[in-house]
Amino acid sequence: MDYSPALPPELKDRLARLYRADEEQAVADLLPQAAFDPQLLRQAQDRAASWIGKIRAHKKALPGIAEMLSHFSLDTKEGIALMCLAEALLRIPDAATADALIRDKMTAADFEAHLGQDTPWTLRAASWALNLTGRISGAHEDGHGSASAMLGLLAGKLGHGAVREAIRMAMRWLGDQFVIGHDIDAAIMRANKISDARTRYSYDMLGEGARTAEDAERYYQSYLNAIDATASNNLLYPGHAPSGISVKLSALHPRYEAAQAERVYAELVPRLVALAEASARHDIFMVVDAEEADRLLLSLGVIEKTLETAKLGAWTGFGLAVQAYQKRAPAIIDAAAHFAQKFQRRMVVRLIKGAYWDTEIKRAQERGWDEFPVYTRKMTTDVSYLACARDVAGAW
Repeated sequence: MDYSPALPPELKDRLARLYRADEEQAVADLLPQAAFDPQLLRQAQDRAASWIGKIRAHKKALPGIAEMLSHFSLDTKEGIALMCLAEALLRIPDAATADALIRDKMTAADFEAHLGQDTPWTLRAASWALNLTGRISGAHEDGHGSASAMLGLLAGKLGHGAVREAIRMAMRWLGDQFVIGHDIDAAIMRANKISDARTRYSYDMLGEGARTAEDAERYYQSYLNAIDATASNNLLYPGHAPSGISVKLSALHPRYEAAQAERVYAELVPRLVALAEASARHDIFMVVDAEEADRLLLSLGVIEKTLETAKLGAWTGFGLAVQAYQKRAPAIIDAAAHFAQKFQRRMVVRLIKGAYWDTEIKRAQERGWDEFPVYTRKMTTDVSYLACARDVAGAW
């Protein structure tokens, strides 16, 4: 049985052709679609300048994390170290692995080097502490008599556990800037406090990725609970932009991979159908999140089968996320438009930059590929994003 989506042959060919297309040629093809006329560009620049001015003028909207990230941007090893720690450290259960991660990410970083004379003292203190942590963690790698070795003696007295817990606390604070709540009720409560009538949220579950059937069932029940909670909150604020949920397909099945397509169709599709029907009953949007590139055709097939099977009435809230850093992004938008036409249903498209860049690059390198399924530079992803935004606007 063929489990690939039933797309027109020319669209299937385009998806295959763009999978690992030459990056330079792919961007050249997108440039005309991404180009702005001078007037539109000035309008965008003026709006961006206005937003930045308002944010800077409103001190409460510029928390300490914004200052920290402005000094340690993601094009520096210090910024990358902070982001990696914030993402990974809180999910590591054992002390030995946490210590190894801290050593790996902190010892090569120099947090004080990025500070200027006008840097707030709080940020200077934080930077000094991060440097200290890095030197303590890497003390065993330094020669005898070095400053780092002396700090290592200090760590021996305090215990690496103390260092680990201190950095964990810092990472919890850092993660709190990006994670709105530990569960759906906490997330909704916080969102109600910080948002206005124009703000729309798409709630998802962190740590998604089922490893067992029990994991998949737990995530499924969490999504059902999130649908109920989000819908109830929408009813409390009828004048506000309604919020919805995002669903990760790999959270709904422990073997979400092309080799297990038969199982995925038999076991996962009914769950996605049930979630879609629940979202339709409550009239909230539900967006299927993007997965890694090698799961794309499986995801499109699951989406197609769900739209074919589910009883959704006149609901217009079903959608999918499209990663602009994937070279196939324009073809994915065309696939969504094809589904919309085939099933006579308006679809939601959430255009994002992408979330699995490191994984995609590493997998491609392991396989010895000359070209990657994703763009390798931010500027080329930006071109793709602008071109895809125009495609989405033109498709509906």
